[in-house]
Amino acid sequence: MDKENQDNNRIKLTFEHKGIQYPIVIRNSAFFPWVNEEGNYDWFWWEEGNGGCDCNRSSFIKEEFPEFEEMDCGSLIELIDYEVI
Repeated sequence: MDKENQDNNRIKLTFEHKGIQYPIVIRNSAFFPWVNEEGNYDWFWWEEGNGGCDCNRSSFIKEEFPEFEEMDCGSLIELIDYEVI
């Protein structure tokens, strides 16, 4: 995937915490590659890497849902759906 197309991709994620779903959309970039070079969801980053931790997931959720509290490191926020758009 060339850099121009990589930067135009967005990823729609749906997180769940305490039975409430939080759908968010973020733009892919070369600096934060939410989508890998093949144009697919970067599973490792979101499940095992930095994007898999509650401290980072809560920051993403808080951008679209300001009432959501920032959380410490942990694994209470579940990623239940994703889509490259």
